[in-house]
Amino acid sequence: PQSLQSKVKQINISGSSSGLILLTPIISAFEKKNPDIKIRILPGTETSDGVKGVGEGKLDIGALARPIKKEEQEKYPDITGLSFAKDAMVLGVNPNVTVKSMTKDQVTKIHSGAITDWSQVGGQKSKIVVLDREESESSKIMLRKYILGADLKITKDAIVMHSGGAMDKAIAETPGAIGQTSLGVINMQELKIKPLSIDNVAPNVDIIKTGAYEMAREYGIAIPRKSLKKEVADFVDFLFSSEAQNILSGYEIVPLSRP
Repeated sequence: PQSLQSKVKQINISGSSSGLILLTPIISAFEKKNPDIKIRILPGTETSDGVKGVGEGKLDIGALARPIKKEEQEKYPDITGLSFAKDAMVLGVNPNVTVKSMTKDQVTKIHSGAITDWSQVGGQKSKIVVLDREESESSKIMLRKYILGADLKITKDAIVMHSGGAMDKAIAETPGAIGQTSLGVINMQELKIKPLSIDNVAPNVDIIKTGAYEMAREYGIAIPRKSLKKEVADFVDFLFSSEAQNILSGYEIVPLSRP
């Protein structure tokens, strides 16, 4: 009936594609508890689009895979960011790759093109397919910060992926592939991707909590600072509830307390 339909309140959310994946099971659980609220997940791209969407009033919630930048906060002073989870950014490989751990030096040489075959790092004889992200993307910023360095020239043979979804599909389906992805997304979507240990430090929830695995990023949401719609405020409350935190823990994601 039309009258019932008109009472359903809608929340629009978009932004970081990996952030949206991490939020999906929480959104499902929230909608079950609140049948009068519908959360519309618009196609994700990257964090900056989530910030811009909320800042311009086109989105109710923006999914973030990094903190809001100083210049973004200055441009949109009426938005605020809340971190809800810490997740490992991993170098994932196709299941046909036999290597389980690499040194930072080996990872750097693979990305520069100095190492081109898995047999050079203790694996089977097969060509390494380097999958990369744009320099502005949070996983690439992190990879440069902790492993590659700011000035490393990436091999011209690297294939640039323009979304987390495209990257994950390419790693899972391309023999010999290596690329940047998220441990939480691998677990949540049951992807056929093997996360590598770096210098023999494995990305798992206990090690992420200790800080020994360096490449962990905080995921968050951007929301308006004032005049928050009641349904958005209700979702934020649920996001930091023990129920939502248990959902995240089940996928090896570290839940964070409300800031």
